[in-house]
Amino acid sequence: MPDVYNDWNVTNLKDELRERNLPVSGNKSALIERLINNDKELHQEEKTEFECASCDSTLRIAASHTGRIKCPHCGEIQRINNRIKIPKLPEVNLFSNLSSQNQKATIVSGIAILTLIMSGFMFHQALSIGSDGNEHTMDVPYEEISSTTWNCKDGTQVMLLDVNNGVEDCPDGSDEWAETMIGMMFLSCCVLLPLSLIMAVIGIFTGQWRDSSGFDTILPSADTLVPDSVSQTERTDSVLAKTIRIAGISLSGSVVAILLIGIIIVILLFIFVIWTAISAGGSLGF
Repeated sequence: MPDVYNDWNVTNLKDELRERNLPVSGNKSALIERLINNDKELHQEEKTEFECASCDSTLRIAASHTGRIKCPHCGEIQRINNRIKIPKLPEVNLFSNLSSQNQKATIVSGIAILTLIMSGFMFHQALSIGSDGNEHTMDVPYEEISSTTWNCKDGTQVMLLDVNNGVEDCPDGSDEWAETMIGMMFLSCCVLLPLSLIMAVIGIFTGQWRDSSGFDTILPSADTLVPDSVSQTERTDSVLAKTIRIAGISLSGSVVAILLIGIIIVILLFIFVIWTAISAGGSLGF
């Protein structure tokens, strides 16, 4: 700082002293010495950082300093008025140590996981449609169906035979819930679930280099090699980021696989029932 003050004229030195509530008497050497001594006192205080308005250099000053300061890089003199430090993006970004490509891949994988959760939530909501307050209609014997009532959402009752018959018998139309349930299931299983898988695949296979996105790198070994042409920033990856990318494709892929297996089982059962009925009919001579 002494070199900086030597470049200031007497007027600027006195202005700075006034800002700090210090005496302005004496020649230039006395003014500079007074500022230097004050700087030493301020140096012992808590520091704060801010960016220069001219060259974006990071400057460090005492937290209580409210006067002016000269940037040592560009020479810009600016006033400091109790600045509040705002954290930079890298300080609040959990994946700031990743390359840009790996950040995007991790974000896409995270969205895939959220989409999968939305799909499961919507499917669960679809299954609950029509069941609230109508548990008594489950497994009703055939001979009692014609005398069983069904509760509408507004509290009124209709006959169970009139539910999902294409005519709204409840004042609020809640007895025709099958169409809404099928629509929600279609959106869950045929839109959100495949979308989560697609996004998870994009996330896992667009990660930068195999050591950043491969399945074998959640616990990387010491033998893992990275091409020398890749910068240290690009090589840096976190276990959290890798886990998100791998969890995205693992969870989405597992749910899709279970759904496909379930569909195949239902088809096979349907074929078995048809074949059994045809075989029984043939043995009876029909």
